[in-house]
Amino acid sequence: MMVLALAVAVCGGCVASGGRNEPVPPDDRHVSLSSPESLAAAFEDAAASGALGPEKCRALAGDFQRWFERTGDPKMAFNAGVVWERCGEDESAARAYHDAASTQAGFAAAHNNLGALAYREDRVDDAIRHYQDALRVDVYALSPRHNLAHAYRERYLNLGSLDAFAKAERQLQAVLAIESDNVRAYEGLARLYYDRAHAGDRSYGLLARVVITQGQRILDEQGRASAELWNLRGLLAVLHEEPSRALRAFEKAIEADPEHLDARLNAALIDLRLRNFSAADEHLVVASKLADGERALETALARGVAKRGRGDYAAAEAAYAKAHQFGPSDPRAHYNLGILYQEHLAPNVDSAGLREVDLAKRHFERFIESAAGQTQHAATVAEAKHRIANIDEYVDVVQVGRKVEAEALRLEVLERQAREARRLELLELERKAQDALDAAGSTGNSETP
Repeated sequence: MMVLALAVAVCGGCVASGGRNEPVPPDDRHVSLSSPESLAAAFEDAAASGALGPEKCRALAGDFQRWFERTGDPKMAFNAGVVWERCGEDESAARAYHDAASTQAGFAAAHNNLGALAYREDRVDDAIRHYQDALRVDVYALSPRHNLAHAYRERYLNLGSLDAFAKAERQLQAVLAIESDNVRAYEGLARLYYDRAHAGDRSYGLLARVVITQGQRILDEQGRASAELWNLRGLLAVLHEEPSRALRAFEKAIEADPEHLDARLNAALIDLRLRNFSAADEHLVVASKLADGERALETALARGVAKRGRGDYAAAEAAYAKAHQFGPSDPRAHYNLGILYQEHLAPNVDSAGLREVDLAKRHFERFIESAAGQTQHAATVAEAKHRIANIDEYVDVVQVGRKVEAEALRLEVLERQAREARRLELLELERKAQDALDAAGSTGNSETP
């Protein structure tokens, strides 16, 4: 069973409204330059209403940049960068962030956002350097610590580096040392410990549970709940093979946040394991509206299983086809289509046509070809090969059965023909005997004149 874990979103920051309070000198280039506060408000309004088009972006970013040139306030260059980034102009955003970061005092948020841009471009080393620069400017800044922890966690997951694990752990612990009720840090630390437990060191599962309990206690005191902490509690229950307890935790996560995608997917996967196909499908309907990328693929695959379990084979076939569209290089849709055709559609056709069985075999073959060399699919590849062998055997049995049936039919026809010939022969003998009797009787009864 696949269990998903939510990744920490790398935040780029928000517009920092407010500039210096001293008078603004006149500028021939832009006589009526709006105040920073009004520019920030205009940005938020345009973003909320969907009116943040290219022209609006250029105007707002340009005004913030001119404020920076006039005042030297790094917040203004930072705001220009945020506008450019929100509009998808990452190169212009990076230039603006560099302007803010290169001021005499530096600007921690600008370094942080430069790190976020680098991380999105898979320049992880550059991202880490920018996050560290942000902390050199402001040792109490929390966003760079969260983002550093995220970067190191990804390095630990990808490389198995215990040094990266320790660095991620230190950053999250530092956040809690600065802000003891920082729920995001509790979530990140619990997630990190869960990762270690999931990798095989089960003692970290206990640490994860302790962190979750501490975080939930703080939230309970504030009258709030964390969907992610409940989701992680459910994942820990899965590690201990406690599906019912895991399902309750995932449902708590959904109660706290109905749009928590991982909780929806995890609850659906548990429901599928428990054969609660209708409940799984309900979660997956919501998940399909939230998921994109890899998650959309996972959701479509799971929904196909749910539909198959409910006997809606046409909908299952459509879900697997959609999964293949989301991830053409992912082989799992072929495997699931093979199972669908072999186990559910093939028995519904008469023995005169093997179309569905042939399709099942074709999908298994495509799965084997696509999954070649992928160790995570090795066991399923072996299963697919076994299923192909079963299909070949089934086809052989059907073909032999057809030959036997044809031979039996031929023999039955011959037997009927023989019976009919024997019947006609007996009738002919009976007729001849009767004729002989009639002839003899006619001779014995004649009178003499």
